[in-house]
Amino acid sequence: MKKTTVIALVFIFLLQANIYAAEDLSYFDAHFREIKEYYPSYEVMNDKNIPQYTDEEDLIQSLKNIYSSIDSYSYFYSKDEIEHYVNKDMVEQRVEYEIAKDIGYIRIFSFTDDTFERIIDALNSIEDNKINNIVLDLRDNKGGDIIESVRVAQLFVKEGLIAKIDFYSEEFEDIEYYSNLKELKYKLIVLVNNGTSSAAELLAGAIQDTDSGYIIGSKTFGKSKVQKLIPIMAPESFIKSNDIVEKPTINLLKASKQGVFVKNSDILGWAKITVGNFYTKNSKEIEGKGIQPNYNLDESIKIYDFHLYRK
Repeated sequence: MKKTTVIALVFIFLLQANIYAAEDLSYFDAHFREIKEYYPSYEVMNDKNIPQYTDEEDLIQSLKNIYSSIDSYSYFYSKDEIEHYVNKDMVEQRVEYEIAKDIGYIRIFSFTDDTFERIIDALNSIEDNKINNIVLDLRDNKGGDIIESVRVAQLFVKEGLIAKIDFYSEEFEDIEYYSNLKELKYKLIVLVNNGTSSAAELLAGAIQDTDSGYIIGSKTFGKSKVQKLIPIMAPESFIKSNDIVEKPTINLLKASKQGVFVKNSDILGWAKITVGNFYTKNSKEIEGKGIQPNYNLDESIKIYDFHLYRK
């Protein structure tokens, strides 16, 4: 082989490597830009710390490291992991109720897309028995769908502000949630413990701040951060979409709104990223502090003892 040919081949190889590195860097830069939009206080890595990848598995691990470094709630899920994340503990994601003497006991394990409807069914059955003493058990409820938590709160909380969400980014408009309940229908007690978190704390905090019931148990976990799940484009799809979109993005939802045809193969995985913080009516700071119950009681309390704390 001639010397000039060898030099040419080496040059082409190096050129391809440089193009690959440039695309790699651009792809990660896009992630950092998106993160800054959702989480402006996040300190973006400098060029020397931007990870490189050699294959998809390596890339996914790099993204896990990036998103996990934002805060303790953010994370990156591969397509294989997301199904488990969405469906995890589905057996426990339900509502159970029973009637004990003149008390209706309702246990909410987590807030999913049918929690409100299940609570309505439980309350209808309890009311059919002419009972208005309700015990709402939120112990070990780690949260879930905030909208469902708000809808449940509207069944128990006095008319007025329930909670508000302050988003970090101007991309989202801050939200305030209200109740239209003119009169309280129930004498309400809410059970909480250290496992009560997130959307469950929103509900407990709303009830406590509006004096709509008593909170009993131990201090709650203390999580008021709000997360959003974002479908992340694979590198090849990101590069191709740059010829179509006006604003390059790794967010597949944003890309689709700019004319990108979405296929499952375009998705590398899903990023769960913190986008804001919720506050109760009295602007109570829950994050890292939790909610202090009106009465501190241990886990051994029985349903039949709740008449001591009725309004």
